[in-house]
Amino acid sequence: MDYLYIGDFIPELQKTKGNKTAILVSCFKATTKQKVISDIRDYFKKKLNLDLELYSTTAARENLHYVVLYKETPEEKYNILRDLIQQRDCPTIVYVSRTKKTGGLTENLTSDRFPARPFNGKMAATDKIANQEAFIRNEVQVIVATSAFGR
Repeated sequence: MDYLYIGDFIPELQKTKGNKTAILVSCFKATTKQKVISDIRDYFKKKLNLDLELYSTTAARENLHYVVLYKETPEEKYNILRDLIQQRDCPTIVYVSRTKKTGGLTENLTSDRFPARPFNGKMAATDKIANQEAFIRNEVQVIVATSAFGR
């Protein structure tokens, strides 16, 4: 609900800067219910007399696949993961539930000749950026990440 401050901030900023030109406003949300979209649009109309254009798309991603493969032991889990990475031979993001797991799994994959880098919220920003860039440049095939990689 941070947008509720913008309606007061923009006129103050324009006044302070002596700016006669309207300040452009854009709002971005990944997932939002229709009621919230309506509330945001109504707010900007009432507060700043702006008619916001709505651009939206579906979350469907034909190039992404999600499969659950149940395995009992850590060894079985690792072996199936390694086999999948080898079979697919494409950029891969492996999500894990704990920060600590990013390092251990990265080491295991790398020692098995699957170049990998970790990514988690407790890493230094410079390390996260370097690892993400290495993945984007195809220097490593695998990123082992917590949900921090999606933010």
